[in-house]
Amino acid sequence: SARTQAETTPTTSTTGSTERTLLNKSSKLENSEETREKSSSLLKMYSTRYLELNDILSSLVLSYQRLGRGQQSFFSKSAIHIYYDLLIEKTQKLMEIIKNCIRDKQKCSA
Repeated sequence: SARTQAETTPTTSTTGSTERTLLNKSSKLENSEETREKSSSLLKMYSTRYLELNDILSSLVLSYQRLGRGQQSFFSKSAIHIYYDLLIEKTQKLMEIIKNCIRDKQKCSA
């Protein structure tokens, strides 16, 4: 019975290739959707880190301005060191992420 069914079922090469083409197209669509999602999450991550760096840099500039106006309190001097160290640390982390992303695309989503 299985043998006769196999013989009567049309197994043309065009049907197989059409199915393969459809499968390839759908997997490409999934991949592009996945790529879009990764790109979107990457963009959010970079923009968040950029805003963090921008805030730290703004605080650093304000501290320098206070010092420049003669407000040389211990706070503004120590704040400059804290903001500067934070800026360097965050920048290095971001650069490390970018380097890893360039080296290995799988790490881009991290």
